[in-house]
Amino acid sequence: VLRVTGLHERRNSAFNSLSLGMKQRLAIASVLLGDPRVLVLDEPANGLDPGGIADVRKIILEEASRDKTIILASHILDEVEKVCSHATVLKKGIAIAAGPVGELLSGEDQVVVAAANLPALEESLIRSGMTSSVRPEGGDLVVVMKKGYGSGDLNEYAFSKGFVLDKLWTGKKSLESQFLELVK
Repeated sequence: VLRVTGLHERRNSAFNSLSLGMKQRLAIASVLLGDPRVLVLDEPANGLDPGGIADVRKIILEEASRDKTIILASHILDEVEKVCSHATVLKKGIAIAAGPVGELLSGEDQVVVAAANLPALEESLIRSGMTSSVRPEGGDLVVVMKKGYGSGDLNEYAFSKGFVLDKLWTGKKSLESQFLELVK
Protein backbone atom coordinates (compact mmCIF):
# COMPACT_ATOMS: atom_id res chain seq x y z
CA VAL A 1 0.00 0.00 0.00
CA LEU A 2 2.95 2.34 0.49
CA ARG A 3 3.91 1.88 -3.16
CA VAL A 4 0.33 2.51 -4.29
CA THR A 5 0.22 5.77 -2.31
CA GLY A 6 3.75 6.91 -3.24
CA LEU A 7 5.15 6.62 0.28
CA HIS A 8 7.44 3.62 -0.10
CA GLU A 9 10.60 5.78 -0.09
CA ARG A 10 9.46 7.35 3.20
CA ARG A 11 8.58 4.02 4.86
CA ASN A 12 11.10 4.55 7.68
CA SER A 13 10.23 8.21 8.32
CA ALA A 14 8.67 9.33 11.58
CA PHE A 15 5.03 10.45 11.31
CA ASN A 16 5.82 13.97 12.56
CA SER A 17 8.37 14.42 9.75
CA LEU A 18 5.70 13.93 7.05
CA SER A 19 4.06 16.85 5.27
CA LEU A 20 0.27 17.25 5.41
CA GLY A 21 0.04 15.76 1.91
CA MET A 22 2.11 12.73 2.96
CA LYS A 23 -0.08 12.28 6.04
CA GLN A 24 -3.13 12.28 3.75
CA ARG A 25 -1.47 9.59 1.61
CA LEU A 26 -0.67 7.62 4.76
CA ALA A 27 -4.32 7.81 5.79
CA ILE A 28 -5.32 6.44 2.38
CA ALA A 29 -2.69 3.69 2.75
CA SER A 30 -4.19 2.71 6.11
CA VAL A 31 -7.64 2.46 4.52
CA LEU A 32 -6.23 0.17 1.81
CA LEU A 33 -4.74 -2.28 4.34
CA GLY A 34 -6.59 -5.57 4.22
CA ASP A 35 -7.85 -4.88 0.68
CA PRO A 36 -11.40 -3.92 1.76
CA ARG A 37 -14.33 -4.08 -0.71
CA VAL A 38 -15.64 -0.70 0.49
CA LEU A 39 -13.48 2.36 1.09
CA VAL A 40 -14.72 5.39 2.99
CA LEU A 41 -12.67 8.51 2.28
CA ASP A 42 -13.35 11.84 3.95
CA GLU A 43 -11.78 14.80 2.11
CA PRO A 44 -8.86 12.73 0.75
CA ALA A 45 -7.46 15.67 -1.25
CA ASN A 46 -7.39 18.04 1.73
CA GLY A 47 -4.03 19.79 2.00
CA LEU A 48 -2.66 18.37 -1.22
CA ASP A 49 -0.98 20.31 -4.00
CA PRO A 50 -2.30 19.81 -7.57
CA GLY A 51 0.11 16.91 -8.17
CA GLY A 52 -0.97 15.23 -4.95
CA ILE A 53 -4.63 15.68 -5.86
CA ALA A 54 -3.97 14.03 -9.24
CA ASP A 55 -2.18 11.15 -7.45
CA VAL A 56 -5.12 10.65 -5.06
CA ARG A 57 -7.53 10.74 -8.00
CA LYS A 58 -5.45 8.04 -9.72
CA ILE A 59 -5.51 5.86 -6.58
CA ILE A 60 -9.29 6.25 -6.26
CA LEU A 61 -9.88 5.39 -9.92
CA GLU A 62 -7.55 2.37 -9.73
CA GLU A 63 -9.31 1.05 -6.63
CA ALA A 64 -12.70 1.60 -8.28
CA SER A 65 -11.50 -0.31 -11.35
CA ARG A 66 -10.86 -3.26 -9.01
CA ASP A 67 -14.64 -3.41 -8.45
CA LYS A 68 -14.55 -1.68 -5.08
CA THR A 69 -17.17 0.66 -3.72
CA ILE A 70 -15.73 4.00 -2.71
CA ILE A 71 -17.68 6.40 -0.56
CA LEU A 72 -16.12 9.83 -0.89
CA ALA A 73 -17.04 12.89 1.17
CA SER A 74 -15.61 16.02 -0.41
CA HIS A 75 -16.20 19.71 -0.86
CA ILE A 76 -13.94 19.72 -3.93
CA LEU A 77 -16.77 19.13 -6.36
CA ASP A 78 -14.52 19.21 -9.41
CA GLU A 79 -12.82 16.09 -8.04
CA VAL A 80 -16.17 14.45 -7.25
CA GLU A 81 -17.16 15.09 -10.86
CA LYS A 82 -13.92 13.47 -12.10
CA VAL A 83 -13.94 10.30 -9.97
CA CYS A 84 -17.48 9.48 -8.90
CA SER A 85 -20.12 7.58 -10.81
CA HIS A 86 -22.89 8.65 -8.40
CA ALA A 87 -23.32 11.57 -6.03
CA THR A 88 -25.62 12.67 -3.26
CA VAL A 89 -25.97 16.31 -2.27
CA LEU A 90 -26.70 16.88 1.39
CA LYS A 91 -28.17 20.01 2.95
CA LYS A 92 -28.21 20.05 6.74
CA GLY A 93 -27.82 16.26 6.72
CA ILE A 94 -30.75 15.65 4.36
CA ALA A 95 -30.27 14.27 0.84
CA ILE A 96 -31.69 16.85 -1.57
CA ALA A 97 -30.39 15.30 -4.81
CA ALA A 98 -28.92 11.94 -5.69
CA GLY A 99 -28.12 9.90 -8.76
CA PRO A 100 -25.52 9.25 -11.41
CA VAL A 101 -23.20 12.23 -11.77
CA GLY A 102 -24.04 12.39 -15.49
CA GLU A 103 -27.73 12.79 -14.68
CA LEU A 104 -27.07 15.43 -12.05
CA LEU A 105 -25.11 17.33 -14.70
CA SER A 106 -27.52 16.76 -17.56
CA GLY A 107 -29.44 19.90 -16.79
CA GLU A 108 -29.92 22.78 -19.12
CA ASP A 109 -27.14 24.02 -21.39
CA GLN A 110 -25.46 27.25 -20.41
CA VAL A 111 -24.44 29.47 -23.32
CA VAL A 112 -22.28 32.58 -23.21
CA VAL A 113 -22.91 35.01 -26.08
CA ALA A 114 -21.89 38.50 -27.08
CA ALA A 115 -23.14 40.83 -29.80
CA ALA A 116 -23.03 44.52 -30.70
CA ASN A 117 -26.36 45.46 -29.08
CA LEU A 118 -26.33 43.37 -25.91
CA PRO A 119 -29.38 44.94 -24.19
CA ALA A 120 -31.56 44.35 -27.26
CA LEU A 121 -30.26 40.78 -27.61
CA GLU A 122 -30.95 40.14 -23.92
CA GLU A 123 -34.53 41.38 -24.27
CA SER A 124 -35.09 39.32 -27.41
CA LEU A 125 -33.71 36.13 -25.84
CA ILE A 126 -35.90 36.56 -22.77
CA ARG A 127 -38.96 36.70 -25.04
CA SER A 128 -37.81 33.81 -27.26
CA GLY A 129 -39.28 31.03 -25.10
CA MET A 130 -36.02 29.07 -25.38
CA THR A 131 -34.34 30.35 -22.24
CA SER A 132 -34.70 29.70 -18.53
CA SER A 133 -32.59 32.71 -17.65
CA VAL A 134 -30.54 35.45 -19.28
CA ARG A 135 -28.15 37.62 -17.31
CA PRO A 136 -25.41 40.06 -18.26
CA GLU A 137 -21.93 39.19 -17.02
CA GLY A 138 -19.02 41.38 -18.01
CA GLY A 139 -19.50 42.18 -21.68
CA ASP A 140 -21.42 38.96 -22.33
CA LEU A 141 -24.79 37.38 -21.71
CA VAL A 142 -24.97 34.12 -19.78
CA VAL A 143 -27.97 32.24 -21.10
CA VAL A 144 -29.44 29.07 -19.60
CA MET A 145 -31.35 27.21 -22.29
CA LYS A 146 -34.52 25.26 -21.59
CA LYS A 147 -34.40 21.51 -22.18
CA GLY A 148 -34.72 20.72 -25.84
CA TYR A 149 -32.89 23.84 -26.97
CA GLY A 150 -29.18 24.30 -27.56
CA SER A 151 -26.64 26.78 -28.78
CA GLY A 152 -27.51 26.10 -32.43
CA ASP A 153 -31.11 27.12 -31.78
CA LEU A 154 -29.93 30.27 -30.03
CA ASN A 155 -27.55 31.14 -32.88
CA GLU A 156 -30.25 30.59 -35.51
CA TYR A 157 -32.78 32.62 -33.51
CA ALA A 158 -30.35 35.51 -32.94
CA PHE A 159 -29.44 35.65 -36.64
CA SER A 160 -33.12 35.58 -37.65
CA LYS A 161 -33.67 38.63 -35.41
CA GLY A 162 -30.73 40.50 -36.97
CA PHE A 163 -28.10 39.82 -34.31
CA VAL A 164 -24.65 38.67 -35.37
CA LEU A 165 -23.01 36.93 -32.44
CA ASP A 166 -19.40 37.87 -31.69
CA LYS A 167 -19.11 35.04 -29.18
CA LEU A 168 -20.90 31.76 -28.65
CA TRP A 169 -19.63 29.34 -26.03
CA THR A 170 -21.60 26.35 -24.75
CA GLY A 171 -21.04 24.28 -21.66
CA LYS A 172 -22.84 22.10 -19.18
CA LYS A 173 -23.22 23.36 -15.67
CA SER A 174 -20.52 22.04 -13.40
CA LEU A 175 -21.38 19.91 -10.39
CA GLU A 176 -20.37 22.91 -8.29
CA SER A 177 -22.87 25.24 -9.98
CA GLN A 178 -25.60 22.57 -9.72
CA PHE A 179 -24.73 22.14 -6.03
CA LEU A 180 -24.94 25.89 -5.38
CA GLU A 181 -28.36 26.06 -7.06
CA LEU A 182 -29.62 23.08 -5.03
CA VAL A 183 -28.55 24.39 -1.63
CA LYS A 184 -29.93 27.94 -2.10
